[in-house]
Amino acid sequence: MTKRFFIMFVIAAALIGMSVWYFSPKQKAVRAARALQTFHAKGEQTFKWGIGINDYPTNDLSPTVPPQVLDRVAELGANWVRFDIPGWQEQQLGYTEVTVNEALKRKIHVALGFNPVAEEKIIEVKNPYEDGYEKGKQLATRFKDRVRYYQISNEIGSNAIKPSWPGDTIESYDRKLYKQVLEWGKGAADGVRAADPAAQRIFTGNWITYGFFDEAIKDGLDFEVLGWDWYGGANGTFDLSKVEANGGVIDLTAKLKSYGKQLWITEAGAEEGSLHGEERQARAVREFATYVARSGDFQGFFPFRLHDESHKFGTNEANLGLVSLKRAENGNFLTGEPKQAFEAYQTIISQYKNLSIAR
Repeated sequence: MTKRFFIMFVIAAALIGMSVWYFSPKQKAVRAARALQTFHAKGEQTFKWGIGINDYPTNDLSPTVPPQVLDRVAELGANWVRFDIPGWQEQQLGYTEVTVNEALKRKIHVALGFNPVAEEKIIEVKNPYEDGYEKGKQLATRFKDRVRYYQISNEIGSNAIKPSWPGDTIESYDRKLYKQVLEWGKGAADGVRAADPAAQRIFTGNWITYGFFDEAIKDGLDFEVLGWDWYGGANGTFDLSKVEANGGVIDLTAKLKSYGKQLWITEAGAEEGSLHGEERQARAVREFATYVARSGDFQGFFPFRLHDESHKFGTNEANLGLVSLKRAENGNFLTGEPKQAFEAYQTIISQYKNLSIAR
């Protein structure tokens, strides 16, 4: 009997020890890190059905707002969001913390964008490489393991393009501004990589402004994802293999693929959104998303915005979202109802949710 009790005691002690070990803070951290690695790996291996968001679309900075925005993203069926930090002050970065953490709770991946200073152009920055490096390293250090993709600036070459030039050759760019923009981009990319070697860096362009990338890649701009922004007008094309420009037809897809990067559509939709009717906007999202899904050339697709934008209220760009905003009697903004484009995109995501990605 004594021997039996001793064996039972040893077994109980072992089980208690294993439980203490398993539920220890260190082991919890190990399991959480492994879960994040699995999460990121899945995100990299599957097509990125995304949406651009303003995580505080009504100007209400309450921490309850991003969860509501992300619940709508989940309803849409998107598995990625793309948004910018609002600025570099601790309070502003704190707003982003809320959104990133709430996205992870919902198994939604984040592509996080940043610029030198909110509302400041790259061309105004002193010591551009050092500034870019500091900003990139700061952000990637803070969000390491939670965010894997960083968008560096937005349509970066547009900061250096000459007025009314098309952008398809280096001659379209002011050489002094080109060097300034290039150095900031290189610094930011290097800073992100220094803080997180696993991070993926995104640079974007639009229309036919690939002349910037022809030169910048030769001059040492290093990144993994090329994002392209594209909007269709009343008769605009979404077949990027047949773009009418410069008096001819350009196979833009082939050009963009020639850089050997992952290729995403980072902004998409109808010009002026639903201003000219919800059906027109829905048709644009449906046609473009379908083209991208069937082409086999892209790894991701992001309509420009989930919600309309309050700061553009009263302009021709106030209706670019898939969900409307409305104004209360006291002047405050409130989220409205999904537009036809929301349902159109939701249907496309559902139809192609198991889409394999181009390699």
